[in-house]
Amino acid sequence: MPKPDLIFITGCNAAGKSSLIRTHLSLFSDFEIIMTDVYKGRSKEIFKDAVFGGKNIILETPFNNEGFKNQMIMKFEQDTLVEYKSNDFVFVQKFAEYSFYLERLTKKDFDTISTNKNYESEFVKNISHKTFKW
Repeated sequence: MPKPDLIFITGCNAAGKSSLIRTHLSLFSDFEIIMTDVYKGRSKEIFKDAVFGGKNIILETPFNNEGFKNQMIMKFEQDTLVEYKSNDFVFVQKFAEYSFYLERLTKKDFDTISTNKNYESEFVKNISHKTFKW
């Protein structure tokens, strides 16, 4: 029996965790998706059942640490990295390694995240320097 996958998606409130999952549901069709802010007190029981059932699991949970408030690390559009901010978090590079291993991240995006240097796609650069009138 192959080992099941366990993916943690965490971040501050309104960071886009649930949106990330919803927009990539086809990639996670064989996963038990546990959103702690939805299941609340039942999360532990549901997680335990999924673990003992040998299921692939995505655990999505918010954290409310002031150090993370309003901090964007990376942004994807249509499965392509468009913006990345260097940071001190090791889990970001681990995410990149795992995603690249599963062929869910391009070599270019993997290299960008692995080098941990600021990056903006040409599209983002062009948009951020224009003034829009409404």
